[in-house]
Amino acid sequence: MAQFKALSTNVEVNGETVLSVAAGMGAMKTMARAILETNGIKNHKPGQWFKQQDWLNAFKQISESIGPNTLSQIGQKIPENAQFRRPSTRLKRLSLSSTLRTI
Repeated sequence: MAQFKALSTNVEVNGETVLSVAAGMGAMKTMARAILETNGIKNHKPGQWFKQQDWLNAFKQISESIGPNTLSQIGQKIPENAQFRRPSTRLKRLSLSSTLRTI
């Protein structure tokens, strides 16, 4: 069974990534926004930050009420909506630090 638990209460997810939930639910965007709001993510816009646990709670609700296939669709939309920093030439890898942050 899927676990929907943040490793720390101090981790946040950016608004661009949160928007992937609505994008992944396609025609059910209104329902996606309602689920996000029910879980404490209101007025989500790019550039804002939200508690990762609230975001994961929305995933749990989607999984339980709509189904796990919808989570896969949302996951496919994350790269299209999230903003990742360009990898440095020194590191040669993608950094998630611009998508998640610790507060």
